[in-house]
Amino acid sequence: PVIDPTFRPALLALALLAAAPVVAAAEETRIGAAALVEHDVRRADGPKGPIGSGDPIFRDEIVETGAGAAARFVFADDTNLAMGPSSRVVLDRFVFDDSRTWAKAGVGLAKGAFRFTTGHSPKEAYEIRTGTATIGVRGTQLSIAASASSTTVTLEEGAARVCGLGGGGRCTELTHPGDTVIVTAQGNRTGARPFSFPQTVCSKSPDACTVSFVDRRSDNGGGDNGSGGFPEIGRAHV
Repeated sequence: PVIDPTFRPALLALALLAAAPVVAAAEETRIGAAALVEHDVRRADGPKGPIGSGDPIFRDEIVETGAGAAARFVFADDTNLAMGPSSRVVLDRFVFDDSRTWAKAGVGLAKGAFRFTTGHSPKEAYEIRTGTATIGVRGTQLSIAASASSTTVTLEEGAARVCGLGGGGRCTELTHPGDTVIVTAQGNRTGARPFSFPQTVCSKSPDACTVSFVDRRSDNGGGDNGSGGFPEIGRAHV
């Protein structure tokens, strides 16, 4: 049938309105929840505001902690990310493989102190980025101190590959607990004094070093794909 040209603007408007909920849903994809919030923890973009314990976190959010604050987030695949005071993280590049694992899981550690404990997604799915390095993981727990000009990575468990963004892009393999690399624009330096998130942050905020899992009994086995509620955080274990 021939469409009257005078109706075309209205049809376009209706099409845009129909697409809007899909766009909004994509922008609000839940990827995890806050297991620990101490003092000032907030969303720094979009609908800005404080984050409370148990609150959901979403893809493409930026989260900040204030001075003296700490936080720990549990993602859908049981990955745990802890943050120390005056820290900032960008939660982007999260793509579901299914309701419980990631095909891609990328975080940008802009500044501060962090502890990253992988969940049960394929290890090649994880990518951690800082201002000077990219970090790939293999069954890993890492302590990370990040700034715009320097990144210190210390291996606690598992293994990791840390590649500089400058200095020829040299990569360093961390294979033994305590292995440490400092990455700057000039390159990688090994043999440095380890950075310990537990000693730096958890001496004041012990629960920041706890590792939690998603209690899937609360979601009837479904997990979260962006359209439903994120399962509750399960009982913590170390």
